[in-house]
Amino acid sequence: FADRPGAEPPLPFQFDNCAAVTAAWRERLPQLAAVVRAIAIAELEVDGAYVEAEHDGFFAHFDAAALSADDIALFPDYLVCVPPDRAAAAENAGLVEMLSAGLPVKVLVEATDLLEEAAMGTGHFAFGVRQARLANTATALGGVFVVQSTSSNLYAMRERLAHAFAHRGAGLISVYAGAGAVSELPAYLTAAAAMESRVFPAFSYDPYAGDNQAARFSLEGNAQPEADWPVTPLEYADDAQQRVIEETPFTLADFVLCDAPHAAHFARVPRAEWHDAMIPADEWLARDPRRAAEAIPYVLAVDRDDVLQRVLVDSRLMQMAARCRTFWHRLQEQGGIHNSHAEILLAREKAKWEQAQAAGAAGAG
Repeated sequence: FADRPGAEPPLPFQFDNCAAVTAAWRERLPQLAAVVRAIAIAELEVDGAYVEAEHDGFFAHFDAAALSADDIALFPDYLVCVPPDRAAAAENAGLVEMLSAGLPVKVLVEATDLLEEAAMGTGHFAFGVRQARLANTATALGGVFVVQSTSSNLYAMRERLAHAFAHRGAGLISVYAGAGAVSELPAYLTAAAAMESRVFPAFSYDPYAGDNQAARFSLEGNAQPEADWPVTPLEYADDAQQRVIEETPFTLADFVLCDAPHAAHFARVPRAEWHDAMIPADEWLARDPRRAAEAIPYVLAVDRDDVLQRVLVDSRLMQMAARCRTFWHRLQEQGGIHNSHAEILLAREKAKWEQAQAAGAAGAG
């Protein structure tokens, strides 16, 4: 009826900030309760089941506090599309509180700069404090359907996204579209590289998929989810024009190498200056930290002349890579991969079995 002369315009259900949608929800809640009350009374009257002595008192006190999840589900959900440059704005500071309150809202957040500096001039990265880790924080709120992915992986996640939007209650969709990077790669490939390098891994959390974490949390879509970094074969010709195939991991350092503003964290070394103290970045990360100073980490790169180069990585970026790997390990545990509790229990039971076997062998002797 919105097209009738003098009719009030329809209420908007799409917003660009959390403060506005929270205010709209609170303002409309009494009206929503009045509509639900009218519907319930009408249904009873149509069936001839309305008894004044029984129902008048109940409906006289029917207000927003009496609304059930089924009542709220009769109405459209709210959609909040947070602009990339406003994710950290004051009007979005209440995002987590809004989600934890269980409002019927779906929030779409586009992550931009995944490599933001912790503080002006410090040169230290604040890896994922606001964006890459936002979705993981939301999984602990209870009742929130969460999906994190890159734009390159959205089609593969289409079923999870559909479930997120159909979910009764709050939902958060966090997407990295390759924006914020300054490189020669198209945004689509930048997004794919962010997911491949564990900088912005894909995962989903369905709070009502089951009664355990294994059913609710999924790392589906990530390459080689059991590994720290995805490993792929790199094929090239050496100085003698002989084919060489190396298994090469794709780490956070490889991803950052694609981002021009962070070139200062790297140093290219001519082949004539290569030496045994140089080791691949993933091997350096796997070392005991106390031996870190004994080696120099590098990643492989190809220059404009298609010549393979070793590129050294500075300590600050390697620290960031270590934090990225730690965060990935936490996601793996949530997804049931390398679960420390299960591994400890397995080791304990194995030790008991070995002791029992040893005791049995001693008794038989």
